[in-house]
Amino acid sequence: MPNTSLLYYYDLETYAKVQEWKPKLQIILDKMCGLTSFDKQFISTSLTDLLLDKQKNKADYFNPIGDGSFKLVFDLLPNSNLVIKFESDPECARDEREVYKIIEENWLIHFFVDTVFLTLPFPLFADNGDPFNMGEFSSIQIQKKIKVYNDLFESHEESVDSDSIPDYLFALFEDSGLDYRGWIKDAIDTYGLDEVERLVYFLSENQIIDLHDENIGYFTQQNGKEIPVIFDWMSNDLDFEREIISGLVP
Repeated sequence: MPNTSLLYYYDLETYAKVQEWKPKLQIILDKMCGLTSFDKQFISTSLTDLLLDKQKNKADYFNPIGDGSFKLVFDLLPNSNLVIKFESDPECARDEREVYKIIEENWLIHFFVDTVFLTLPFPLFADNGDPFNMGEFSSIQIQKKIKVYNDLFESHEESVDSDSIPDYLFALFEDSGLDYRGWIKDAIDTYGLDEVERLVYFLSENQIIDLHDENIGYFTQQNGKEIPVIFDWMSNDLDFEREIISGLVP
């Protein structure tokens, strides 16, 4: 039974839902490498307090660092290499999970930043601290923090010889929106041409798109080496399959 003096912040039904959800969060945190016991406790407490807080202002618990078409991004821990993303579009969130599983099954996970997904016990409504009204947030992602390509665009693009990337390869990448020679050249140097070919054909076959310069970047490994990664995406293929199932496409 919770401390009744705290009922100003939550009701018993909300409290029960959060307590039932916390073990799922703990499983996710245990899967993440490099988290100390203090880190896990801090994250668990912050998310729990946010869910139980009637005001539910996310910026009161996490430092906001960015936003997208259906996500808000925050630092998960002070001075850490992790971010938390609150997702407001359930279908897009489901697509990302499905695509991530396909990526793992095809042994291409090294091209993508480590990500864990978790559905919240109940939706969080957009609050006054959000940059625009997104409705409600039904799930979260926790990812390793990366350096966004947009911030490195000039230094990386200007130094690349256009002849260093085969024309056919660049044309295939363009279809997915990833038309950045600097990132592609770094991917070839890091993973090898054969692996990069596997990646681009995978992107094409699964119609993975929206790979603009704010959805790709570099992850800094423990040895200080920066490796090119993808950290956000969308898939037209899953949308098309859903339309077929719903009868919108004959």
